[in-house]
Amino acid sequence: MKHFVAQELVPPDVFAARGVKSLELFDHNLLRLLDWLREKYGPAVINNWHIGGQFSQSGLRTVAFYGSDLKYHASFSQHKYGRAADMKFAKKSAAEVREDLKLQWPACGLGFPISLEEDVSWLHVDTRPHDGLIKTFKP
Repeated sequence: MKHFVAQELVPPDVFAARGVKSLELFDHNLLRLLDWLREKYGPAVINNWHIGGQFSQSGLRTVAFYGSDLKYHASFSQHKYGRAADMKFAKKSAAEVREDLKLQWPACGLGFPISLEEDVSWLHVDTRPHDGLIKTFKP
């Protein structure tokens, strides 16, 4: 990754256990996508716990996010599988980035499908497999 460190993508306990090898837990296309998004839309926060911030589960999510093993195992969130991130951009709103992505993604040259969550104040983007290049969904 050119624009992120592992701590920005994983919670503290995962980084403590795996260090930079934490990046091995992620879908390669998601890592490529995150770098592309930061290049295109500027500074963005995923996790910021490592610099004293409040976000620790906006990339990979663990049992701690769900509060119990039962809830964790019942969830099919793409965050659990290393295929999703929630981004907060410094210079653009999530809605602006989503709308621009719908126009730009097909021609960007990366060529893999992405999914975007609508009606949230952050950019949820994931690389779950599906037909087409862009899928949108609501929470």
